[in-house]
Formats: sequence, structure tokens, C-alpha cells
Amino acid sequence: MLLVHDRSDREVPFEDGGRAGQAATAFWATDGLGHRRILRSDAVIARVVEFLRPLVEPSSMEARVA
Repeated sequence: MLLVHDRSDREVPFEDGGRAGQAATAFWATDGLGHRRILRSDAVIARVVEFLRPLVEPSSMEARVA
């Protein structure tokens, strides 16, 4: 599980996200994106894509089916 949380999130305090992040396999803190803009950040989207890529690449899927 990847958790991306912004330090300036006013809806979910960063400290709460940090606790949830302890259960995550990857935790990435951002600055200045808040609770909603984080979803439109090119950097965040790129990081999420890279995190998910091994799970959805055809070679990975073929290996799991075989």
C-alpha cells in the first residue's frame, strides 16, 4: 500500500496520516498540496504510476498466471 499525504492537509492531520503510513509499504509526504490538490499533482501521479507499474505490467501479470 502506498500512502501519499500532504503536511498541510487541513482535513486529515498529517500526524494521523503518519500513523496510517506505518502500515503502508511506502509512505510519501508532500508539501503545499493540501487534501485535494494532491490528486492533481503531476509529481504525485508519476510516483503512483511508478509504484503500481510492477503490478500491472504484462510481464508481471504473465508471471502470476503461470
